[in-house]
Amino acid sequence: MPFKCSGGSTGQFTINLGTQNITVPAGNTDWQPTGDANSVLSWAGSAQAPNGCADGSVMDNSKGAIFESTVSQNPDNGALLNWRFKYRDPNAKGKGNVNCLDTTDPRRAKADVCGASWSQTITDP
Repeated sequence: MPFKCSGGSTGQFTINLGTQNITVPAGNTDWQPTGDANSVLSWAGSAQAPNGCADGSVMDNSKGAIFESTVSQNPDNGALLNWRFKYRDPNAKGKGNVNCLDTTDPRRAKADVCGASWSQTITDP
């Protein structure tokens, strides 16, 4: 996640999503693991942003996120894959430091807190 500090410095931090395996039945064209953007299953992971501004100023990551992944099929059947992602920083929207994966937090299900739009769909290859 690239960010800029209100004091002028810049930086970035990484949210490591680890390895995830999703089994998709042959012929299935549904979004995986879900097409429901409000479902907790639609979040691949979460992390608390670090205090990246050494000068104590406020971090701004409103310019977006960069998503990098390696995706493979096993067995490789040559089928196309549609891929999309989303991210949300509730604290940047004045909603507090909410973990959008915490299903015990009632704020998690509110669109203005953890709601996020999907990225543009990318088809590979």
